[in-house]
Amino acid sequence: MAIRVVVVDDHPMLLESLVRVLEEEADIEVVGTATSIDAGVDATEHHHPDVIVLDHGLQSRNGTDAPTTILEAWPEASVIVLTAPNADIDDDAPVVTAAHTLDKTLAIDELAASIRSAAAR
Repeated sequence: MAIRVVVVDDHPMLLESLVRVLEEEADIEVVGTATSIDAGVDATEHHHPDVIVLDHGLQSRNGTDAPTTILEAWPEASVIVLTAPNADIDDDAPVVTAAHTLDKTLAIDELAASIRSAAAR
């Protein structure tokens, strides 16, 4: 059975690129995409993914961190947060609730391996 993934990023080119490369992995199925936290919550509630790949820069409208907001919709999922190169990550909730925090400059096979690892949790 394929690992079900929702990808949430507000940059359309990056979002589309991630979907294309992840769909080449035989054991990963992108079941939904979103360009905002609210749409990510909707996609998560609808598709019940195993893993959510989430852009670190997104904020929820109520001020809580994005991973927590998404996980409230489907707590069974694991979250992978993608950060910009040299991002200043503080010790707040985005890294606490995420299974993995990864730099966006990583190779796609590293992202795929992290998705597999997060799904196995």
